[in-house]
Amino acid sequence: MSLLINRELILVKDEGASYRTDAAPTVSADEVKVENLSVNLAEGSTIIEPLPVQAQFVPDVHTMSGRLINISFDVEMKGAAAAGTAPEFGELIQACAWSETIVASTSVTYKPISTGINSVTIWWYADGTIYKAVGCRGNVTFSASAGERMMMSYSMTGHIDAAPGALALATPSFSDIVAPPYQNASFTIDTYAAKISSLEFDGGANVVTPRDVSGANGYGEIQHVAPRNITGSFDPEHVLVATEAFHSNMDTSKSMALAAGAFGTGAGKIITITMPVVRYRELTFGERDSLRTLEAPFQAYDSAGDDAVSIAFT
Repeated sequence: MSLLINRELILVKDEGASYRTDAAPTVSADEVKVENLSVNLAEGSTIIEPLPVQAQFVPDVHTMSGRLINISFDVEMKGAAAAGTAPEFGELIQACAWSETIVASTSVTYKPISTGINSVTIWWYADGTIYKAVGCRGNVTFSASAGERMMMSYSMTGHIDAAPGALALATPSFSDIVAPPYQNASFTIDTYAAKISSLEFDGGANVVTPRDVSGANGYGEIQHVAPRNITGSFDPEHVLVATEAFHSNMDTSKSMALAAGAFGTGAGKIITITMPVVRYRELTFGERDSLRTLEAPFQAYDSAGDDAVSIAFT
């Protein structure tokens, strides 16, 4: 029987202290609603092709080694049913080198971290076939346009330590929380309330897959390493220099605070994004509805250690 696209399901569960050990996620507790799913079952693989000296033109048969899996997908940026309750992507984002801080009945906040990074097990139900990836870590990027949902795009790399098997597609019980559109939201840069139509930024996690002869697939632990470059861009309407000196701030490498939000309504569903120190990387001219705009790529930096970005749900 042919397998159908979109009759699929992703489960994600933290592995705790047992890296590369199947955490056995369950549908009731660990499902994550994803979009634009893409899977590469031969990530980082090596094709060994012997070319012996022989009479025949056709080479010897090849051997494949060193196979990983890459799973990428989009997830809506949305909160939970109550303040102080982690959203369904909480364990996933932590495997991208982010911390999760929960204040009971008040807030959940995510920030980049440099140590103590979690790994996750990801199960991919593919319409009757189950693939199990362990020891997964990765990176996440964020993007939103005015009036649209803010989306997180994940790229996760892991090990396949067991062959795929047959398993009926489970029925998920996704949260009924609706992702808020990016609107009715303030945006400030250098304390100036800029008019933008889009914001995007990259979590900047630097993921490496070191070779290891003791690994069953020729790979060791998937790790995050330095440097971590958190970059992004936005598109403000251009204004007089007396109103906001965009180009002077670029020329002087001025450190500025960026704040996006709050947007969303209801306890646990209000999103606020802050970056204490950003600097422009360049500025180019653009146009929006016959208005002069700027394209403003930036890089975010720590202010007091592992605080280059803060994403809070209140």
